[in-house]
Amino acid sequence: MADRAKDVMKVDSINALADTGYYDGDDIAVCEENGITCFVTKPLSPGQAPEQLRADKFKYEKDLDIYLCPMKKILERSHYSTF
Repeated sequence: MADRAKDVMKVDSINALADTGYYDGDDIAVCEENGITCFVTKPLSPGQAPEQLRADKFKYEKDLDIYLCPMKKILERSHYSTF
């Protein structure tokens, strides 16, 4: 997208801002080679998650088939998948 934006704006270089989900070292290297400076937060490794977001802090309620977060809020399902 940043490469396309650079073409549309007819510029030789551009800054691109993206969220953690877009962090990919290979993609960032290609962008840098093509005049695109990337600002993307490197994701935390699983062991570095903030204390309140660690998996062991979430509680499964078997009778209701739900998970509760540390704040005692129900985690809503975003989609269902059948394999």
